[in-house]
Amino acid sequence: MEENSVLRRADCRAKGGAPGFKVAILGASGGIGQPLAMLMKMNPLVSVLHLYDVVNSPGVTADISHMDTGAVVRGFLGQPQLGNALTGMDLVIIPAGVPRKPGMTRDDLFNINAGIVKNLCEGITKCCPNAIVNLISNPVNSTVPIAAEVFKKAGTFDPKRLLGVTMLDVVRANTFVAEVLGLDPREINVPVVGGHAGVTILPLLSQVKPPCSFTPQEIDYLTDRIQNGGTEVIEVKAINLFIGMHSVKISVRVEFDPNPIATDFRSSSPENRTTISTVSSKPRRFRSPTVFSGEPASPASIVSHLRFVNSSVFVGILEYSGSSLPSHITAVWSFNSNEFTGCLSLLSSLINRNRICSLPMPMRDIHQAKAKAGAGSATLSMAYAAVKFADACLRGLRGDAAIVECAFVSSQVTELPFFASKVRLGRRGAEEILPLGPLNEYERIGLEKAKKELVVSIEKGISFIRK
Repeated sequence: MEENSVLRRADCRAKGGAPGFKVAILGASGGIGQPLAMLMKMNPLVSVLHLYDVVNSPGVTADISHMDTGAVVRGFLGQPQLGNALTGMDLVIIPAGVPRKPGMTRDDLFNINAGIVKNLCEGITKCCPNAIVNLISNPVNSTVPIAAEVFKKAGTFDPKRLLGVTMLDVVRANTFVAEVLGLDPREINVPVVGGHAGVTILPLLSQVKPPCSFTPQEIDYLTDRIQNGGTEVIEVKAINLFIGMHSVKISVRVEFDPNPIATDFRSSSPENRTTISTVSSKPRRFRSPTVFSGEPASPASIVSHLRFVNSSVFVGILEYSGSSLPSHITAVWSFNSNEFTGCLSLLSSLINRNRICSLPMPMRDIHQAKAKAGAGSATLSMAYAAVKFADACLRGLRGDAAIVECAFVSSQVTELPFFASKVRLGRRGAEEILPLGPLNEYERIGLEKAKKELVVSIEKGISFIRK
């Protein structure tokens, strides 16, 4: 009698369960999957959240299910439970696979992740062929064509419902452009087209909203940083592994260009813009490095400026030698591990702007750091971007109007079969693929470079299924 009165938690719908959509996350126990699952549990448009993985999904499910939000969470473990995880889903998000680690390219991921994506998509064809699929697993430029071929073989392919998630490139572009302009990233919208790896990532800085202009140096800097944002995170995580809890001293040599070109390095608020430029070529006039919009400053002023840009990060001295114009200065900073992580992006910015010519951490130390497994890729920002894109898809499913985001989809925007561009999301997925719009010369050159790499990656994915 007592046994019959006890409800099993697996069968309990829970009073107050939210109305909304059914979402499955395949790869929910990984570095992207766990924060993604937590954030999707918080989304009021989700009524049921299925968490699937080949390891650890029961623990992740138990943990997230305790959150007092409306979505009911259920966990599924291993291949035998894949069908149950997928049945009846409206949206399937796939972060499954091995993340890119230090020293790996996206092509290195292919042989592992291609098979994983193929298997999961075969499950989708059988259990929820009408679901919208958000594919995160890298290399996206190849895994989206793999998924398309699997769906075509099963006779379930709807190009509107297969979306490669490139939102992280947009998120990074918005953030980095906002840093340069001294604006709130939430006020910025940068279209990013092409693909989701290296030079295939093409930010259209001429189409930024609100409209703004950039110097040629800023365009080079922003494009490079947006294209290599993933590598930046991987390398910082790898170096941080090496540092551990120990303090580190780094000496940075800065050389001066006799024909300097000033570049902006701006703080987050527009009223506090500051320019760092190379020293003037007139040694009798300037005896120290030129900072603060070209005014001569002492080494102490430079350290103070760096503290202002990245508060409580820098500790140390800045030295220069010679009674006339120095050919270089040497900056010495001491860090603990947390401080180093916080300031490395600033050092990278200065390196990219040719303010710093070398960062001489011993190569063997970098090698040891990169060799350590598990440093991982941009898991947290990727989870945030994936949730932002998934929310846009759910609002489209709900029938909201004018939902436009960038995604890697089956496309006729170019001669390639797949391409990332703006799409209008609706009840059937990507209901309209928007044109690229006017490109400037810089972007047209970038587009041609992107297409050359994309055609190889796309063919690699198609051949994996057809061979």
